[in-house]
Amino acid sequence: MDEEPPRLIGRSILPAHDHEDANRTYTNHGWFGYADDSEIDRLGRPPSFWDGGNAVSELADTLQVDRPSNETGTSIGVVGFRIPGEDMHPEPEDLSEQFRHAAVKHFWPAISRGDLDVRVRTPDGDEEVANWDDAPGVRPFVECYSQLFEVETDELEGPGSVAKATVDITVPEENEGVLDAPDPEYETTVDLLIRQLNPTDTEEFDESDDRDLSRNRVARLRGAQMIVDYVDKSSVADRGDDFVAVLVCGEAQSPNGDTPTPEQRAVEKFLKRSEPTQHDDWQGSKNDYLKKHYRGTIVKEIAALEGERLERALAEVVQEDVESGDGVPDMDDVAPIMGGRTNDDESKGGGPVMDWEEEPGTWFDDGNWMFYGKGGPIDEDHGPWSVTITIDRLDVDESSSDSIPVQSVKPLSPGVGIVQNGDSVTLDVDESIHEIEFEGSSEKVVDGIGDVREAFEIGAITEARLDVSAEIETEDDS
Repeated sequence: MDEEPPRLIGRSILPAHDHEDANRTYTNHGWFGYADDSEIDRLGRPPSFWDGGNAVSELADTLQVDRPSNETGTSIGVVGFRIPGEDMHPEPEDLSEQFRHAAVKHFWPAISRGDLDVRVRTPDGDEEVANWDDAPGVRPFVECYSQLFEVETDELEGPGSVAKATVDITVPEENEGVLDAPDPEYETTVDLLIRQLNPTDTEEFDESDDRDLSRNRVARLRGAQMIVDYVDKSSVADRGDDFVAVLVCGEAQSPNGDTPTPEQRAVEKFLKRSEPTQHDDWQGSKNDYLKKHYRGTIVKEIAALEGERLERALAEVVQEDVESGDGVPDMDDVAPIMGGRTNDDESKGGGPVMDWEEEPGTWFDDGNWMFYGKGGPIDEDHGPWSVTITIDRLDVDESSSDSIPVQSVKPLSPGVGIVQNGDSVTLDVDESIHEIEFEGSSEKVVDGIGDVREAFEIGAITEARLDVSAEIETEDDS
Protein backbone atom coordinates (compact mmCIF):
# COMPACT_ATOMS: atom_id res chain seq x y z
CA MET A 1 0.00 0.00 0.00
CA ASP A 2 1.44 3.35 -1.06
CA GLU A 3 0.30 5.72 1.67
CA GLU A 4 1.82 8.90 3.05
CA PRO A 5 2.66 8.87 6.78
CA PRO A 6 1.75 9.62 9.46
CA ARG A 7 -0.91 7.03 10.13
CA LEU A 8 -3.45 7.62 12.91
CA ILE A 9 -5.14 4.75 14.73
CA GLY A 10 -7.74 5.17 17.48
CA ARG A 11 -9.11 2.40 19.66
CA SER A 12 -11.37 2.11 22.67
CA ILE A 13 -12.74 -0.74 24.76
CA LEU A 14 -16.39 -0.15 25.62
CA PRO A 15 -19.45 -2.30 26.39
CA ALA A 16 -20.90 -4.12 23.37
CA HIS A 17 -24.15 -2.50 22.17
CA ASP A 18 -26.73 -2.26 19.38
CA HIS A 19 -26.89 0.92 17.33
CA GLU A 20 -30.16 2.82 17.86
CA ASP A 21 -30.73 3.77 14.22
CA ALA A 22 -29.15 0.88 12.34
CA ASN A 23 -29.56 -2.85 12.25
CA ARG A 24 -26.04 -3.45 13.51
CA THR A 25 -24.41 -4.81 16.70
CA TYR A 26 -21.10 -3.35 17.85
CA THR A 27 -18.54 -5.30 19.84
CA ASN A 28 -16.65 -3.85 22.78
CA HIS A 29 -13.69 -2.95 20.50
CA GLY A 30 -14.17 0.55 19.12
CA TRP A 31 -12.00 1.82 16.24
CA PHE A 32 -11.45 5.37 14.99
CA GLY A 33 -11.31 5.53 11.20
CA TYR A 34 -13.21 6.03 7.95
CA ALA A 35 -16.94 5.26 7.96
CA ASP A 36 -16.64 3.17 4.83
CA ASP A 37 -19.05 0.22 4.92
CA SER A 38 -17.25 -1.79 2.25
CA GLU A 39 -13.90 -1.44 4.05
CA ILE A 40 -15.51 -2.21 7.39
CA ASP A 41 -16.97 -5.40 5.96
CA ARG A 42 -13.58 -6.30 4.44
CA LEU A 43 -11.45 -5.53 7.51
CA GLY A 44 -13.93 -6.10 10.31
CA ARG A 45 -13.20 -2.55 11.54
CA PRO A 46 -13.03 0.99 10.15
CA PRO A 47 -9.86 1.59 8.12
CA SER A 48 -7.24 3.80 9.79
CA PHE A 49 -6.34 7.29 8.60
CA TRP A 50 -3.23 8.11 6.58
CA ASP A 51 -2.17 11.70 6.00
CA GLY A 52 -3.99 13.52 3.28
CA GLY A 53 -3.82 17.27 2.99
CA ASN A 54 -2.14 17.38 6.40
CA ALA A 55 -5.43 16.54 8.14
CA VAL A 56 -3.95 13.65 10.11
CA SER A 57 -0.85 15.65 11.03
CA GLU A 58 -3.01 18.44 12.41
CA LEU A 59 -5.19 16.01 14.41
CA ALA A 60 -2.13 14.21 15.76
CA ASP A 61 -0.74 17.58 16.84
CA THR A 62 -4.00 18.41 18.62
CA LEU A 63 -3.91 15.03 20.42
CA GLN A 64 -0.18 15.61 21.23
CA VAL A 65 0.90 12.39 19.54
CA ASP A 66 2.61 14.07 16.59
CA ARG A 67 6.13 13.05 15.62
CA PRO A 68 8.66 15.88 16.14
CA SER A 69 10.89 14.54 13.35
CA ASN A 70 10.69 12.41 10.25
CA GLU A 71 11.97 9.35 12.12
CA THR A 72 9.76 6.29 12.18
CA GLY A 73 8.25 5.10 15.44
CA THR A 74 5.05 5.05 17.45
CA SER A 75 3.53 7.80 19.57
CA ILE A 76 0.76 6.74 21.93
CA GLY A 77 -1.81 8.89 23.70
CA VAL A 78 -4.21 7.53 26.33
CA VAL A 79 -7.26 9.75 26.69
CA GLY A 80 -8.65 9.95 30.22
CA PHE A 81 -5.76 7.96 31.69
CA ARG A 82 -6.05 6.58 35.19
CA ILE A 83 -4.28 3.80 37.04
CA PRO A 84 -6.64 0.79 37.34
CA GLY A 85 -8.05 0.46 40.84
CA GLU A 86 -6.78 3.85 41.99
CA ASP A 87 -8.02 7.42 42.18
CA MET A 88 -10.17 8.38 39.20
CA HIS A 89 -8.47 11.76 39.00
CA PRO A 90 -4.89 11.57 40.29
CA GLU A 91 -2.95 14.78 40.71
CA PRO A 92 -0.92 15.54 37.56
CA GLU A 93 2.17 16.28 39.68
CA ASP A 94 1.94 12.86 41.35
CA LEU A 95 1.51 11.14 37.99
CA SER A 96 4.47 13.03 36.59
CA GLU A 97 6.65 11.87 39.49
CA GLN A 98 5.53 8.26 39.06
CA PHE A 99 6.13 8.32 35.30
CA ARG A 100 9.62 9.75 35.71
CA HIS A 101 10.52 7.21 38.39
CA ALA A 102 9.26 4.30 36.27
CA ALA A 103 11.03 5.59 33.15
CA VAL A 104 14.37 5.92 34.93
CA LYS A 105 13.98 2.60 36.77
CA HIS A 106 13.32 0.59 33.62
CA PHE A 107 15.11 2.56 30.90
CA TRP A 108 18.27 3.88 32.59
CA PRO A 109 20.54 1.87 30.20
CA ALA A 110 19.10 3.67 27.16
CA ILE A 111 19.15 7.02 29.00
CA SER A 112 22.77 6.54 30.08
CA ARG A 113 23.84 5.77 26.49
CA GLY A 114 22.05 8.85 25.15
CA ASP A 115 19.51 6.77 23.21
CA LEU A 116 16.47 7.99 25.17
CA ASP A 117 15.29 11.36 26.50
CA VAL A 118 12.23 11.26 28.77
CA ARG A 119 10.21 14.44 29.27
CA VAL A 120 6.93 14.74 31.18
CA ARG A 121 4.69 17.76 30.57
CA THR A 122 1.71 18.45 32.85
CA PRO A 123 -1.49 20.34 31.84
CA ASP A 124 -0.20 23.58 33.34
CA GLY A 125 2.64 23.54 30.82
CA ASP A 126 5.45 22.56 33.22
CA GLU A 127 7.91 20.10 31.72
CA GLU A 128 10.26 17.87 33.70
CA VAL A 129 13.14 15.90 32.21
CA ALA A 130 13.59 12.49 33.86
CA ASN A 131 17.00 12.10 35.52
CA TRP A 132 18.73 10.01 38.18
CA ASP A 133 17.18 12.09 40.98
CA ASP A 134 13.81 10.58 40.05
CA ALA A 135 15.11 7.11 41.01
CA PRO A 136 18.43 7.57 42.88
CA GLY A 137 18.74 3.82 43.45
CA VAL A 138 19.70 3.29 39.80
CA ARG A 139 23.00 5.13 40.25
CA PRO A 140 24.98 2.09 41.50
CA PHE A 141 23.64 0.08 38.55
CA VAL A 142 24.53 2.88 36.11
CA GLU A 143 28.07 3.08 37.53
CA CYS A 144 28.37 -0.68 37.16
CA TYR A 145 27.04 -0.75 33.58
CA SER A 146 29.29 2.13 32.52
CA GLN A 147 32.31 -0.19 32.95
CA LEU A 148 31.03 -2.79 30.47
CA PHE A 149 33.72 -2.15 27.86
CA GLU A 150 36.38 -0.91 30.30
CA VAL A 151 36.78 -3.39 33.15
CA GLU A 152 38.90 -6.49 32.62
CA THR A 153 39.39 -7.86 36.14
CA ASP A 154 37.24 -10.59 37.64
CA GLU A 155 38.04 -9.54 41.22
CA LEU A 156 36.52 -6.84 43.40
CA GLU A 157 39.10 -4.55 44.95
CA GLY A 158 37.01 -2.70 47.53
CA PRO A 159 33.90 -0.50 47.84
CA GLY A 160 32.92 1.02 44.50
CA SER A 161 35.05 -1.37 42.45
CA VAL A 162 33.63 -3.28 39.47
CA ALA A 163 34.47 -6.78 38.27
CA LYS A 164 33.41 -8.64 35.15
CA ALA A 165 32.41 -12.27 34.77
CA THR A 166 30.51 -14.33 32.22
CA VAL A 167 27.56 -16.70 32.31
CA ASP A 168 27.45 -19.61 29.88
CA ILE A 169 24.42 -20.04 27.64
CA THR A 170 23.66 -22.38 24.77
CA VAL A 171 21.21 -21.02 22.21
CA PRO A 172 19.42 -24.01 20.64
CA GLU A 173 19.33 -24.37 16.87
CA GLU A 174 16.37 -22.75 15.16
CA ASN A 175 13.62 -24.89 13.70
CA GLU A 176 14.14 -25.29 9.95
CA GLY A 177 10.47 -26.16 9.55
CA VAL A 178 9.50 -22.65 10.67
CA LEU A 179 12.34 -20.43 9.47
CA ASP A 180 13.78 -20.24 5.96
CA ALA A 181 17.39 -19.75 7.08
CA PRO A 182 17.61 -21.18 10.61
CA ASP A 183 20.58 -20.44 12.84
CA PRO A 184 22.70 -23.32 14.15
CA GLU A 185 23.23 -23.98 17.85
CA TYR A 186 25.54 -21.47 19.54
CA GLU A 187 27.53 -22.06 22.72
CA THR A 188 28.42 -18.62 24.02
CA THR A 189 28.41 -16.36 27.08
CA VAL A 190 26.69 -13.23 28.33
CA ASP A 191 28.42 -10.54 30.40
CA LEU A 192 27.95 -10.08 34.14
CA LEU A 193 29.16 -6.86 35.77
CA ILE A 194 29.35 -6.75 39.58
CA ARG A 195 29.90 -3.64 41.70
CA GLN A 196 30.81 -3.77 45.39
CA LEU A 197 28.64 -1.29 47.24
CA ASN A 198 29.79 1.67 49.31
CA PRO A 199 27.89 3.66 51.99
CA THR A 200 26.62 6.21 49.47
CA ASP A 201 24.90 3.45 47.49
CA THR A 202 22.87 2.46 50.55
CA GLU A 203 21.69 6.05 51.02
CA GLU A 204 20.53 6.16 47.40
CA PHE A 205 18.61 2.92 47.81
CA ASP A 206 16.88 4.32 50.89
CA GLU A 207 16.01 7.51 49.03
CA SER A 208 14.43 5.55 46.17
CA ASP A 209 12.29 3.45 48.55
CA ASP A 210 11.89 0.82 45.85
CA ARG A 211 12.54 -2.83 46.72
CA ASP A 212 13.91 -3.52 43.22
CA LEU A 213 16.45 -0.72 43.54
CA SER A 214 18.24 -2.31 46.43
CA ARG A 215 21.39 -4.17 47.41
CA ASN A 216 22.21 -7.59 45.99
CA ARG A 217 19.96 -7.21 42.94
CA VAL A 218 20.84 -8.18 39.38
CA ALA A 219 19.41 -5.98 36.62
CA ARG A 220 18.95 -7.95 33.40
CA LEU A 221 18.82 -6.45 29.90
CA ARG A 222 19.39 -7.16 26.22
CA GLY A 223 19.83 -4.98 23.14
CA ALA A 224 16.62 -3.00 23.62
CA GLN A 225 18.42 -1.23 26.53
CA MET A 226 15.41 -1.77 28.79
CA ILE A 227 15.65 -3.51 32.16
CA VAL A 228 13.63 -6.70 31.90
CA ASP A 229 13.62 -7.25 35.67
CA TYR A 230 15.61 -7.01 38.88
CA VAL A 231 16.48 -10.41 40.37
CA ASP A 232 17.10 -10.68 44.12
CA LYS A 233 20.33 -12.61 44.81
CA SER A 234 20.78 -11.72 48.49
CA SER A 235 21.57 -15.35 49.28
CA VAL A 236 24.78 -15.15 47.25
CA ALA A 237 26.07 -12.24 49.35
CA ASP A 238 25.55 -14.01 52.67
CA ARG A 239 29.22 -14.87 52.84
CA GLY A 240 30.61 -11.88 51.01
CA ASP A 241 30.14 -8.18 50.37
CA ASP A 242 26.92 -6.50 49.29
CA PHE A 243 26.78 -5.76 45.58
CA VAL A 244 24.69 -4.81 42.59
CA ALA A 245 25.09 -6.51 39.25
CA VAL A 246 24.01 -6.06 35.64
CA LEU A 247 23.53 -9.03 33.33
CA VAL A 248 24.17 -7.76 29.79
CA CYS A 249 22.90 -10.04 27.03
CA GLY A 250 22.67 -10.23 23.27
CA GLU A 251 23.21 -7.11 21.20
CA ALA A 252 23.72 -5.04 24.37
CA GLN A 253 27.13 -6.75 24.62
CA SER A 254 28.25 -4.96 21.47
CA PRO A 255 29.59 -1.38 21.69
CA ASN A 256 27.54 1.36 20.04
CA GLY A 257 28.28 1.41 16.32
CA ASP A 258 29.79 -2.07 16.23
CA THR A 259 28.12 -4.93 14.41
CA PRO A 260 26.94 -7.61 16.87
CA THR A 261 28.50 -11.03 16.46
CA PRO A 262 26.37 -13.95 15.21
CA GLU A 263 26.38 -15.31 18.78
CA GLN A 264 25.13 -12.01 20.17
CA ARG A 265 22.38 -11.84 17.55
CA ALA A 266 21.35 -15.40 18.38
CA VAL A 267 21.11 -14.63 22.10
CA GLU A 268 19.15 -11.47 21.31
CA LYS A 269 16.56 -13.35 19.25
CA PHE A 270 16.35 -16.15 21.81
CA LEU A 271 15.63 -13.80 24.72
CA LYS A 272 13.35 -11.51 22.71
CA ARG A 273 11.19 -14.47 21.79
CA SER A 274 11.08 -15.55 25.43
CA GLU A 275 9.58 -12.27 26.67
CA PRO A 276 5.87 -11.99 27.43
CA THR A 277 3.83 -9.03 26.19
CA GLN A 278 4.82 -6.98 29.22
CA HIS A 279 8.56 -7.52 28.48
CA ASP A 280 9.16 -8.08 32.20
CA ASP A 281 10.66 -11.59 32.23
CA TRP A 282 12.48 -14.23 30.22
CA GLN A 283 10.23 -17.29 30.17
CA GLY A 284 11.25 -20.72 28.91
CA SER A 285 8.62 -22.83 30.63
CA LYS A 286 5.24 -23.17 28.91
CA ASN A 287 6.40 -20.91 26.10
CA ASP A 288 4.87 -22.25 22.91
CA TYR A 289 6.42 -19.49 20.82
CA LEU A 290 9.94 -20.56 21.83
CA LYS A 291 9.13 -24.23 21.30
CA LYS A 292 7.91 -23.41 17.82
CA HIS A 293 11.12 -21.61 16.83
CA TYR A 294 13.80 -23.80 18.46
CA ARG A 295 14.87 -27.42 18.62
CA GLY A 296 16.68 -28.42 21.79
CA THR A 297 16.91 -27.53 25.46
CA ILE A 298 14.96 -24.32 26.00
CA VAL A 299 13.78 -24.14 29.61
CA LYS A 300 17.20 -24.97 31.09
CA GLU A 301 18.99 -22.24 29.13
CA ILE A 302 16.46 -19.51 29.94
CA ALA A 303 16.47 -20.52 33.61
CA ALA A 304 20.28 -20.43 33.68
CA LEU A 305 20.22 -16.65 33.39
CA GLU A 306 18.29 -16.39 36.64
CA GLY A 307 19.14 -19.50 38.63
CA GLU A 308 22.11 -21.64 39.53
CA ARG A 309 24.41 -20.64 36.67
CA LEU A 310 23.99 -16.94 37.40
CA GLU A 311 24.44 -17.52 41.13
CA ARG A 312 27.61 -19.51 40.56
CA ALA A 313 29.13 -16.70 38.48
CA LEU A 314 28.20 -14.16 41.15
CA ALA A 315 29.55 -16.30 43.98
CA GLU A 316 32.93 -16.70 42.31
CA VAL A 317 33.35 -12.92 42.48
CA VAL A 318 31.58 -11.76 45.65
CA GLN A 319 32.31 -14.63 48.04
CA GLU A 320 35.68 -14.87 49.67
CA ASP A 321 37.42 -18.23 49.85
CA VAL A 322 37.37 -19.50 53.42
CA GLU A 323 40.37 -21.63 54.32
CA SER A 324 40.46 -23.96 57.30
CA GLY A 325 40.96 -21.99 60.53
CA ASP A 326 40.22 -18.61 58.98
CA GLY A 327 37.89 -16.30 60.87
CA VAL A 328 34.99 -14.47 59.28
CA PRO A 329 36.30 -11.36 57.46
CA ASP A 330 36.15 -8.14 59.51
CA MET A 331 34.99 -9.99 62.65
CA ASP A 332 38.25 -11.46 63.98
CA ASP A 333 38.45 -9.01 66.86
CA VAL A 334 34.81 -9.61 67.79
CA ALA A 335 34.43 -13.37 67.69
CA PRO A 336 37.81 -14.98 67.01
CA ILE A 337 36.47 -18.53 67.11
CA MET A 338 33.72 -18.42 64.49
CA GLY A 339 35.25 -20.76 61.93
CA GLY A 340 34.36 -24.39 61.43
CA ARG A 341 35.91 -27.43 63.04
CA THR A 342 35.62 -30.91 61.62
CA ASN A 343 35.70 -33.95 63.87
CA ASP A 344 36.21 -36.52 61.13
CA ASP A 345 36.08 -40.15 62.22
CA GLU A 346 39.56 -41.46 61.50
CA SER A 347 40.29 -44.28 59.13
CA LYS A 348 42.50 -47.26 60.06
CA GLY A 349 45.45 -45.25 58.80
CA GLY A 350 44.80 -42.59 61.42
CA GLY A 351 44.11 -39.72 58.98
CA PRO A 352 41.00 -37.69 58.18
CA VAL A 353 38.32 -39.23 56.03
CA MET A 354 36.81 -36.06 54.52
CA ASP A 355 38.18 -33.84 51.79
CA TRP A 356 36.70 -30.33 52.17
CA GLU A 357 36.66 -28.18 49.06
CA GLU A 358 35.05 -25.50 51.26
CA GLU A 359 35.91 -26.04 54.94
CA PRO A 360 32.68 -25.82 57.00
CA GLY A 361 32.43 -22.43 58.68
CA THR A 362 30.00 -20.07 60.41
CA TRP A 363 29.21 -16.37 60.32
CA PHE A 364 26.62 -14.22 62.07
CA ASP A 365 23.83 -12.55 60.10
CA ASP A 366 20.61 -10.83 61.20
CA GLY A 367 20.30 -12.67 64.52
CA ASN A 368 21.26 -16.15 63.31
CA TRP A 369 24.43 -18.17 62.97
CA MET A 370 24.79 -19.18 59.33
CA PHE A 371 26.93 -22.05 58.06
CA TYR A 372 28.21 -23.49 54.79
CA GLY A 373 30.41 -26.36 53.64
CA LYS A 374 31.30 -28.44 50.61
CA GLY A 375 33.19 -31.73 50.45
CA GLY A 376 33.12 -35.51 50.40
CA PRO A 377 34.99 -38.67 51.44
CA ILE A 378 38.67 -38.91 50.62
CA ASP A 379 38.34 -42.59 49.77
CA GLU A 380 36.53 -42.94 46.44
CA ASP A 381 35.65 -46.57 47.25
CA HIS A 382 33.23 -45.67 50.01
CA GLY A 383 29.80 -46.91 50.98
CA PRO A 384 26.89 -44.85 52.37
CA TRP A 385 28.07 -41.91 54.45
CA SER A 386 26.70 -39.11 56.61
CA VAL A 387 27.63 -35.69 57.94
CA THR A 388 26.35 -34.41 61.29
CA ILE A 389 26.25 -30.64 61.89
CA THR A 390 26.24 -29.09 65.36
CA ILE A 391 26.67 -25.46 66.40
CA ASP A 392 28.41 -25.23 69.80
CA ARG A 393 28.06 -22.26 72.11
CA LEU A 394 31.43 -21.39 73.69
CA ASP A 395 32.20 -20.23 77.22
CA VAL A 396 34.84 -17.61 78.01
CA ASP A 397 37.48 -20.34 78.22
CA GLU A 398 36.49 -21.40 74.68
CA SER A 399 35.04 -24.71 75.83
CA SER A 400 31.66 -25.92 74.62
CA SER A 401 28.81 -25.26 77.02
CA ASP A 402 25.70 -26.23 75.06
CA SER A 403 24.42 -26.32 71.51
CA ILE A 404 22.56 -23.70 69.51
CA PRO A 405 19.72 -25.53 67.72
CA VAL A 406 20.06 -25.85 63.98
CA GLN A 407 16.90 -24.34 62.52
CA SER A 408 17.31 -25.24 58.89
CA VAL A 409 19.75 -26.90 56.54
CA LYS A 410 19.52 -27.04 52.77
CA PRO A 411 21.58 -29.51 50.79
CA LEU A 412 22.66 -27.86 47.57
CA SER A 413 23.20 -31.27 46.04
CA PRO A 414 20.51 -33.80 45.02
CA GLY A 415 19.93 -37.16 46.69
CA VAL A 416 20.70 -36.12 50.28
CA GLY A 417 18.42 -37.08 53.19
CA ILE A 418 17.95 -34.84 56.25
CA VAL A 419 17.50 -36.16 59.81
CA GLN A 420 16.90 -33.82 62.76
CA ASN A 421 18.64 -35.04 65.92
CA GLY A 422 17.52 -32.61 68.58
CA ASP A 423 19.78 -29.56 68.19
CA SER A 424 21.90 -31.12 65.42
CA VAL A 425 21.16 -32.25 61.87
CA THR A 426 22.49 -35.28 59.99
CA LEU A 427 22.78 -35.44 56.20
CA ASP A 428 22.54 -39.03 54.95
CA VAL A 429 24.27 -39.62 51.63
CA ASP A 430 24.09 -42.54 49.21
CA GLU A 431 27.29 -44.32 48.20
CA SER A 432 26.88 -43.11 44.61
CA ILE A 433 27.41 -39.49 45.68
CA HIS A 434 31.02 -38.40 46.21
CA GLU A 435 30.56 -34.77 47.28
CA ILE A 436 27.84 -32.62 48.82
CA GLU A 437 27.35 -28.90 49.33
CA PHE A 438 25.17 -27.57 52.15
CA GLU A 439 24.15 -24.37 53.89
CA GLY A 440 21.85 -23.51 56.77
CA SER A 441 21.21 -21.45 59.88
CA SER A 442 20.66 -21.71 63.61
CA GLU A 443 17.56 -20.66 65.43
CA LYS A 444 17.32 -16.94 66.10
CA VAL A 445 19.94 -16.12 68.74
CA VAL A 446 18.88 -12.55 69.44
CA ASP A 447 16.25 -10.21 67.99
CA GLY A 448 16.49 -6.55 67.16
CA ILE A 449 20.27 -6.09 67.38
CA GLY A 450 21.83 -3.01 65.89
CA ASP A 451 25.60 -3.05 66.23
CA VAL A 452 26.85 -6.65 66.12
CA ARG A 453 30.15 -5.66 67.71
CA GLU A 454 28.34 -4.14 70.71
CA ALA A 455 26.12 -7.21 71.01
CA PHE A 456 29.21 -9.41 71.43
CA GLU A 457 30.73 -7.04 73.96
CA ILE A 458 27.66 -6.98 76.22
CA GLY A 459 27.15 -10.72 75.92
CA ALA A 460 23.93 -10.62 73.91
CA ILE A 461 25.68 -12.93 71.45
CA THR A 462 28.19 -15.53 72.54
CA GLU A 463 30.88 -17.04 70.38
CA ALA A 464 30.05 -20.18 68.49
CA ARG A 465 31.83 -22.94 66.63
CA LEU A 466 30.59 -25.29 63.95
CA ASP A 467 31.36 -28.97 64.59
CA VAL A 468 30.99 -31.28 61.61
CA SER A 469 31.51 -35.01 62.10
CA ALA A 470 31.47 -37.63 59.36
CA GLU A 471 30.66 -41.34 59.41
CA ILE A 472 31.70 -43.26 56.33
CA GLU A 473 31.05 -46.94 55.73
CA THR A 474 33.89 -48.76 54.01
CA GLU A 475 34.05 -52.15 52.33
CA ASP A 476 35.71 -53.58 55.46
CA ASP A 477 32.81 -52.30 57.59
CA SER A 478 30.26 -53.91 55.34
